[in-house]
Amino acid sequence: MSRRILDAAIAGIALTALLIAVLTHSAVRRLEARSPTTIAAIAALQLERETLLRSLRDAKFREGETGPLEAYLIRIRRDGVTRQAPMKQQLDAFAADTAALLALVDVYVPSARTEGFRVQAPRFRANAVAWQDRWNSLMELFMSGGHYPVAEVGDPQGWASAVASEVQASQ
Repeated sequence: MSRRILDAAIAGIALTALLIAVLTHSAVRRLEARSPTTIAAIAALQLERETLLRSLRDAKFREGETGPLEAYLIRIRRDGVTRQAPMKQQLDAFAADTAALLALVDVYVPSARTEGFRVQAPRFRANAVAWQDRWNSLMELFMSGGHYPVAEVGDPQGWASAVASEVQASQ
């Protein structure tokens, strides 16, 4: 009788080990499947940000040679906040896309397939955080009569091509 219990216990342990192995393999597969989805979302957001930035640099929003944030600050001082609602909507969309992109990049970097992406990601992060800091301080500058430093904050050179290379490597 004790031999039968021992055999049943061994069979139960083996079955449990097999079940754990299958579930672990399934979880790893789901994580691997998520990486291409994440890089696709990163690429889509990057493209959307580039489109928004081109629009913000277009003649209808430009103020001389200033960047979009400086131009918005000039415009709201001159015309009032309410008259610049379309530009603010574009800047808000750019800020939202930047925040989402930062989150996705942070999640994706450990599973990045290309060295270029791993190198460019911290550079993108630094520039994106600097842009967000500038955007978040805009109303304080407006109220205090301050101005932005001359330097324009933008994506690091090579970021867009690193994203494109990573997309190709994940396919």
